[in-house]
Amino acid sequence: EGQKLPLVKVPDAFALRLREGRLPAELRAWTREGERIPPVAMERAYGRQRLATYRVRGAAAARDRAMDALRRDERTQYCTHVYRRRRARAPDPLVLTDEIVVQFKPEISGQALRRLCRERGIKLAERIPGLENGYLCRVTARAGENALKVANRLYEEGLAVAAEPNFLRRLARR
Repeated sequence: EGQKLPLVKVPDAFALRLREGRLPAELRAWTREGERIPPVAMERAYGRQRLATYRVRGAAAARDRAMDALRRDERTQYCTHVYRRRRARAPDPLVLTDEIVVQFKPEISGQALRRLCRERGIKLAERIPGLENGYLCRVTARAGENALKVANRLYEEGLAVAAEPNFLRRLARR
């Protein structure tokens, strides 16, 4: 049986992807209909994913205000929490992407699989060679949940043999 990774949200960080354009180094001037967000600075950019992590001055409440404002903005494609392992010795951040790797149950294929994905706001991005009924999927805004919650739900509801989100993680140099 699968196991859940014990994760906690990093209280002053989040990840952002815009629909188009370059990710700004600071979001200080980012406003929507006069709405201001707390001071936010880019911490790290992940080029292939067109995603960046940002740090907010303040605690979780400031992070949540910034994320709420960014999620309502039409320029935002994706905005999510940054996580870390609950009892990790090195608290390296785990940056959640909008991708999940899923091995659907063998009886869920073809039209039924496409319908399931459509109803849940999931796009089948590509088949995974060598993994029966395995796909790299993208979780869209239609899902109404982030990739971690969608992956957990697919597994818990018995629709997948395995399902896990793709995390970005910084590797230590040796």
